[in-house]
Amino acid sequence: INDPSELVRTKTAELIVTLLECIGESQHYSFRLTNASALLTSTLNQVSQGAASTLFPFSLRAVPFSSQEMIKQLVQTAIETIAKLTNEMSDEHGKATEIERLSNFLAGLAHLPHGASAIREFVSSLLPLVKESSSATLAICVVRMGSTTELESIASELLKKGNKWECFRLAREAMCYADHSTAHLIMSAISSMTSDIETSRWLTSLTCISSAEKDVSHSISTSLALLHQAITHIKSISGDPSRFAFQVAFLQLRIRFLSHLSTLISHFRSPWIPSSCGIASACNDLRNVSSQYGLLCGGEMRGIRVHVPSSRMICFACQVACSLAIYISSSLITPDVQLVLTQTSQTSDDNHDELLTICKVILKELDTKSPRSLCTLLQQLVLPLHYPVDFFKHRTPSR
Repeated sequence: INDPSELVRTKTAELIVTLLECIGESQHYSFRLTNASALLTSTLNQVSQGAASTLFPFSLRAVPFSSQEMIKQLVQTAIETIAKLTNEMSDEHGKATEIERLSNFLAGLAHLPHGASAIREFVSSLLPLVKESSSATLAICVVRMGSTTELESIASELLKKGNKWECFRLAREAMCYADHSTAHLIMSAISSMTSDIETSRWLTSLTCISSAEKDVSHSISTSLALLHQAITHIKSISGDPSRFAFQVAFLQLRIRFLSHLSTLISHFRSPWIPSSCGIASACNDLRNVSSQYGLLCGGEMRGIRVHVPSSRMICFACQVACSLAIYISSSLITPDVQLVLTQTSQTSDDNHDELLTICKVILKELDTKSPRSLCTLLQQLVLPLHYPVDFFKHRTPSR
């Protein structure tokens, strides 16, 4: 593992992790954790910095068989190694290569069970390294573990370096993790840096999307206008439109969901009795949106294929949000309330106030099913969306 040859170190690292996997397949849980942890810890303690960075990417394969303590030790060793490389290594190219390798390990670890929580414990040590190294991969690590602390200032530092591709990688990851403030800061900057018209249109559309999502809980109408602009920019990109079929379909469903949800909220915000017909219509529209998400998720919508499992999960989550909005809204229209609503619509103006009072009493007695609390529940569904990996799959800015 300490051999000067990169090839020898890599092959040795692969053999060590293969051995770890064999231990991991042991039927004796305590045996496999104790021995895998001991072997990997012992190996990491004995290798040089360069050999350690070679071993780390392979060690990801052993993590599923590892204890939480071993994962923490891996994270700590990786961060300490990055710190040493940053402060001591003079070869800038070699330093960047080694840091990138270790950063990829941490970023990959953040995707695994218990990985993000293990990294989160070392966030105070990691953030200064992100700033010093200006590594987009390390910054991605911070995004994946759910920490937005100082992320915008880190993004600003990356933008000063002028590496548009690294900046785009970070912004893309931020959109996948619903950190749209950071994504908007980066996308709006690099969209103005590029001279290629087609790339500029794609980046402008992403800028509109991140702007729409970061403010969606404050103004649905503004967000809807920005999402419409994003679709316009995407459709203006020349070439085969099927390259962006998934993006357009996904945005159109997002627009429909927010529109119908906004309609339901406005019904329940009204000082008058909510219109059962209006609520029923919006619920039917949401059912249709839910079924369309199902088709998109299953790859049955106009031949669009969803390749990444996480993208299918996001489509499924959108289906659940539709179903939840329908359930919340429909729960108000109980038989008693429906009867009063029907009577209200059939009475003269002279009796309207009295029946309206009766309706309010019934609604109050329904406790959590009052328009006020239902409106609050519906508003909780107006959240910034995690954008699926497939959304960025068909086109990325050239390096």
